[in-house]
Amino acid sequence: QGYVQSGVVEKKEWSAAVDERTCEFCEPMDGKIVGVEENYFDMGGTMEGSGGGELNFDYEDVGHPPLHPQCRCAIIPVI
Repeated sequence: QGYVQSGVVEKKEWSAAVDERTCEFCEPMDGKIVGVEENYFDMGGTMEGSGGGELNFDYEDVGHPPLHPQCRCAIIPVI
């Protein structure tokens, strides 16, 4: 909400901690940019991981990390 209120942040970028522990869902999210008030995934959507797994978003919209328990991702403001 702070990004929206700042008036300067136009978009947000997903930043994953990419290393040997990065999961198949966070890795493809790294660097993905959307509008500051947009969702990365809407409730009911799905995502295919880089390893072929599927993550269902049947619980809520995903506008920011965490993508899953123990997620190490963050959001970076794009000005």
